[in-house]
Amino acid sequence: MEKNTGTSAQPHILWLQVCSLAGVQGAITLSWLIYALYLPRLLAGFGFPASLAVWVLIVENALAVVMEPLFGALSDKAKHRIGRSFPFISVGVILSSAFFIAIPTLTVFFPPSDVTRIILLSVTIAWAMAMTVFRSPAIALLGRYAREVRKTEQFVVKPSNSVN
Repeated sequence: MEKNTGTSAQPHILWLQVCSLAGVQGAITLSWLIYALYLPRLLAGFGFPASLAVWVLIVENALAVVMEPLFGALSDKAKHRIGRSFPFISVGVILSSAFFIAIPTLTVFFPPSDVTRIILLSVTIAWAMAMTVFRSPAIALLGRYAREVRKTEQFVVKPSNSVN
């Protein structure tokens, strides 16, 4: 084996940023859980069959499968052009928060009618789409915040069976 000036990994983690991202991911998970549990009751209260909730969730997840990689790629392009992906994260968080608040607001302040039923379905799907705007860029930040710092020493084994 020979001593080389290669690299060996030593973790360097920005804990504040990693914990902040964990908090964001926890909030996302909690909001999806509340939403998925409440959606059948919400739709039934507006005259929809409770089974429609399953179809709404399927459509939302199908949209997420397409949109999350798309917004991740757009965020990466923006990061190379303007130096950061924060616009996607901030716009996505603001939109998803507004739509998430609008869902119960519709049910409390507006009586069920044909118009509010369409608006309710539109807002639930818009909320899911707004969530896809920031999820991929936010998770991609983990790579930046929990990266490895390289040391300068590493042992290398040569293929000639000799140890140097």
